[in-house]
Amino acid sequence: MKTILISLNDLDEKPCKKYYNHIIGKYGEDGLFNPIEIIMKLNGHYSDVSWLIKNCKSCQTDEMLDFYKSLNPEYDDVSILIKKCKFCQTKEMIDYYKSLNPAYDNVSWLIENCEFCQTNEMLDYYKSLNPKYNDVSWLIRYCEFCQTNEMIDFYKSLNPKYADVSWLIINCKKYQTQEMLDYYKFLNPDYGDVSILIKNCEFCQTDEMLDYYKSIKPKFNDVSWLIFNCKFCQTQEMYEYLETLRSKM
Repeated sequence: MKTILISLNDLDEKPCKKYYNHIIGKYGEDGLFNPIEIIMKLNGHYSDVSWLIKNCKSCQTDEMLDFYKSLNPEYDDVSILIKKCKFCQTKEMIDYYKSLNPAYDNVSWLIENCEFCQTNEMLDYYKSLNPKYNDVSWLIRYCEFCQTNEMIDFYKSLNPKYADVSWLIINCKKYQTQEMLDYYKFLNPDYGDVSILIKNCEFCQTDEMLDYYKSIKPKFNDVSWLIFNCKFCQTQEMYEYLETLRSKM
């Protein structure tokens, strides 16, 4: 590989103590050095090379990327490099990343954190990895690009548990809809999960949801907890309902 000479001034960030002390001791603040030579001498890791590529424009070359790949990096290091280095946001690097057979949760992390990877092609690749429903709900919640009818349909096709659906409703305003509530009810949630949903989601604090909650015959302790923790439920009607449950104990 062609020799690259840089100084500490060429780096966007200060290297870790091990490298910094070596460079200062041998080359000084402004002296030129071969970063790859130093990485090899200090028994460096592929992550040190990816750090170098990210933090030094002089090292953002195809030749340096080829050297990085020759070190057989793990997919999670490659995903971080793609996310943090615009030079590496290319089809070639995405193809290389895929060749490492990344786990679906790493792919979802990359989609969420890297706008370059927010494409239908990457979503199709993600789906092909058969992700778990809770990873899909996480991706939908944290990535606006994934808040689409197509992704919700895919999520539903995975038969999520009602607790995961209620989590999505609580945490993602886009899906605080009657349609999602109807889907949630279709899954026959237990009263404990419904009470948590009502308590934590203002959208669900309606007379209709309270009627639904009562219809699944909650226990006295759960109703008491809901009244204590949710202002919306601190009504004469709910207190009277609680008393009817107490009388049956």
